[in-house]
Amino acid sequence: MSKIAVVYWSGTGNTEAMANLVAEGATSAGAETEVIPCADFSADKAAEYDAFAFGCPAMGSEELEYDEFQPMWDEVKAVSYTHLTLPTKRIDEISVVAVSFKKKKRKRES
Repeated sequence: MSKIAVVYWSGTGNTEAMANLVAEGATSAGAETEVIPCADFSADKAAEYDAFAFGCPAMGSEELEYDEFQPMWDEVKAVSYTHLTLPTKRIDEISVVAVSFKKKKRKRES
């Protein structure tokens, strides 16, 4: 079974909601998942997982959130991933769930 870390930063809760849905889809496909705020994840924890999913909304001119997510991202991507191995059980299908956060249109009164 693959162990997957779903690491996110969320300012409004939308990215956290998507992280939970990603984890739910991976779990339903047979993976063991853990949803982790980026402040609680580091390169030291990377060896505990077979795979990662990272989520962060873009800030301003398509930049990552710079106080928590960017430092964690830089640290984790600098780690050598030679310790990671291919999962022994292949996940053939992961359900993808699309969520719309559109505001409801109000009906105009005449």
